Amino acid sequence: MKKAFAIFAAGMIPAMMFATDFTLQTHRAWKKTANDAATINYGGEKAWPTIRLKTAEPLKPNTFYRVTFEAKSTAPGKCFCGFSIVLQGKELRSYQIFYPTVDFQKYVFYLYSGENTEKSVPNIYFNPTVPFQMEVKGLKLDELSDDSLYGKNLLLNGNFEEGNSFQPYRKEMKEYAKIVDSANFLSGEKSLLIDSQGKRIGVISDPLPVLPGKTIEVKFYAKSEDAAQVHVLLDFGGGFGGRHYYIPVKFRVEKEWKEYSHKFKISEDFEKYPVLRKSLTQLRFGGESIPAGGNAKIYLDGISYTIIK
Repeated sequence: MKKAFAIFAAGMIPAMMFATDFTLQTHRAWKKTANDAATINYGGEKAWPTIRLKTAEPLKPNTFYRVTFEAKSTAPGKCFCGFSIVLQGKELRSYQIFYPTVDFQKYVFYLYSGENTEKSVPNIYFNPTVPFQMEVKGLKLDELSDDSLYGKNLLLNGNFEEGNSFQPYRKEMKEYAKIVDSANFLSGEKSLLIDSQGKRIGVISDPLPVLPGKTIEVKFYAKSEDAAQVHVLLDFGGGFGGRHYYIPVKFRVEKEWKEYSHKFKISEDFEKYPVLRKSLTQLRFGGESIPAGGNAKIYLDGISYTIIK
């Protein structure tokens, strides 16, 4: 019962979507094993093997889509789910990173189709490094309607029970931000530990849908035995010659599990922040001791990200 609560509260992904038909195209070493699955036995050759989700018709312009699949690999190499989009007549490349594990894990990536949707073809590939075997299955491409965007938790694995949608904010932070199973959260078995180790340690999510002018509500649970605070940011990055756009807020964390929340009002000033045209943002958490320099262990769980209509 406790685990079921955690999945409902923070791991749920909206079900009201429109499936988009595609043909799975494999290139170089990839071998198609089903209409929604492929495998590769990569020998280390210098190539960029890819899987492409080729739709019969171009995607709808200025529309959100979601790519879903499961993957596993014999080596933890960096992989990408990539998109090409056109905004204001300029072609942009979007890379969303994932690291397949030895067991199948579910991945979700959001795409904003932009203007010239003939270029908005999702594909999956990786850095050609060491030889390995990899499998991908259950590939889906869904169009997101208003009903599936508003009022739903758009963050996968915010309860950390079946995976982790966050990466270390910097590579050197990897060993200080990890999933543990001993934090005694209200439900489930696993939580995210941020071990501050004398500095602020951060994690960042995959890109999430955002609508300029609307409000994003972020909720999460946190605790720390030692005095600590958590910084929460929506990070849009920069681009198109404009300023880096981000919205920060911070919370003082208590010793027992407590829910925290904040409503982020999103700007619609495209002249000042032209990066808003990408319609995607990333959710960042940073944890540090109070005062700075201590070694507080901060636990996070039950994270949700919702667009308010």
